[in-house]
Parts: sequence; C-alpha cells; structure tokens
Amino acid sequence: MSKPTEDIIKRLDRILELLERQTALMISNQLLTECVGLDGNARSAEECAEIVTESYSAALCLHKDLENRNKQFDYQCAEFFVDENEDDEDDGDDDDFSGKLHLARID
Repeated sequence: MSKPTEDIIKRLDRILELLERQTALMISNQLLTECVGLDGNARSAEECAEIVTESYSAALCLHKDLENRNKQFDYQCAEFFVDENEDDEDDGDDDDFSGKLHLARID
C-alpha cells in the first residue's frame, strides 16, 4: 500500500478507538445514572440493562426519524430552490426555461 493510504488507515483506526472509548464512557455514565431508581432504591443489574437497551433502541428510532426528516428537507430544497452554480451556466438564452421556481427573500 502507498504511504498516504497507510496514513489514512492509521488515522481511521485512531478515530475508531476514540469513538469506542467515548461510547464506553457514555454507556458507563448512563448505567451509573440508572442504577438508582427515582425512589432512591438500588435497581438490579437486569433492570439497568433493560433501561439502557430501551434507551439505545429509542435513540436509534430518533436517529432514523431525523434522517428521514433531513431527506425530506433536502428534497424540498432541491425541488424549490435553484443552486447558484446553475445561474452561472446560463448562456443568456431566456427562451430555454428550466421550469424551476426562483424564490426571493423580501424583508
């Protein structure tokens, strides 16, 4: 492999190590938070594990919902707004109408 490729792989490995450490710290923090119930009594290991698992599943659902909303937003932007670069490619022929809507902000 070439030197730049090896450097990139080493950097990615380091990033993955840091992400694993951060994930472990976050889970550890959540476990410490959840080991005591709202009533002040200690929870069992099974209860803590169930809470953490449900929390993880909820986070995945929220992430998926956020991705869907971002896709919808990107679609709406693509549908209703024109990139600035497309204006640069205009050859001055106004007869060639692309059918895209140009919106202007009025303050």
